[in-house]
Order: sequence, then structure tokens, then C-alpha cells
Amino acid sequence: MKKFLILFAAVLTATCAMAAKKAPLVTSIDPPYWWTGMANDTLQLFVYGNDVKNADLTVDYPGVKLAATAELDGSDDYKVVYITIGKETVPGTMNLSFTKGTTSRKVPYELKKRTWN
Repeated sequence: MKKFLILFAAVLTATCAMAAKKAPLVTSIDPPYWWTGMANDTLQLFVYGNDVKNADLTVDYPGVKLAATAELDGSDDYKVVYITIGKETVPGTMNLSFTKGTTSRKVPYELKKRTWN
């Protein structure tokens, strides 16, 4: 019985350690898309997902820069992201890369062409 408990504790510890290194699973981003060519170049994204607060974020898209991130008190599942979209940015799908530990997840985010004045 003692060997079983030791083995069980070891497996549980390893499982928890592996879970802690996984990148978060993002389930929603609001707004779900945005437009290029807007008068205000800063966009605020509200990101929801499992343990997203504790993940590092990078953005790799021409003309788009990560300006800042903010965490909300009380939950590890929310992150507020501020990005700037330059005037030269072309419409397309950019990737938001969430990294935790050694794993990373890319979440596509669409920038649409503005069709009104």
C-alpha cells in the first residue's frame, strides 16, 4: 500500500507539473475581429481562456505592435491586451502567440479591410 501511495503521489506531481507548463487554451477574444485604417490606432482586446493571465504574449504581424497587457484581479482566465495597428498595416490574419513554460499556442485574429469612410 505504501508503494502505491508513493507511486500515486509521483504520478500526480508529474501531471500537475506538466499542466503548469502548458500554454493556455484561449476560448474567446473580444472583439472577435477588427479593421485596418481606423482613426484610433490602439485596439483593446479582452482575452478569455484557461490560465491566460499567466501566459506571455507576442504578436508577429507587419505593422502591428504589442503595446501593453493588463491582468484582471480575481481570475487567471482573463487578460486585457493593447495593440497598435499602424496605418500601413494590410488586412489579413495575424497570430497571437501565448506561451507558458516551453509550450506555445497561436491564436488567429483577423484584421479586416475598412470599407466605409
